[in-house]
Amino acid sequence: MEHLLGALLGLTLIVIAVLVVWLTRLRAEKKKLDGAREAAERMKAEREQALLGLQERHDRVFSELARLQQKEFFQVEIDEIAGTVRRMHGEIEITRVAEAEQYRKTIAMRREREAAQLASAPARPAPQGQPSPAYAPA
Repeated sequence: MEHLLGALLGLTLIVIAVLVVWLTRLRAEKKKLDGAREAAERMKAEREQALLGLQERHDRVFSELARLQQKEFFQVEIDEIAGTVRRMHGEIEITRVAEAEQYRKTIAMRREREAAQLASAPARPAPQGQPSPAYAPA
């Protein structure tokens, strides 16, 4: 009987050793899977960030393209333009009443740019010894 108990105890120890090895391997595999999952999540976040950056760049490029396709007019009096054209090409007829839709768009664009520049410009401190215009007496 002792011999049988000794064999049973030996077999139990072998099973426990096998289970410990198996459990150790499972933990190692779980650790690998967790690492792979974290790497995949990082890659996904990086890809999403890159796509967001590309979308922002796309929007900026198309906005700039639209701006460049808009005709801009220069601040020159019509009489000055007419005088130059007359000198170069002879007598011309000028229509002073026109719809000027593109000119009005140009003026609107200029006002928007100026407003954006004013909004983004940092406030300048008043020179030493002089009151700030915001606090100057009326």
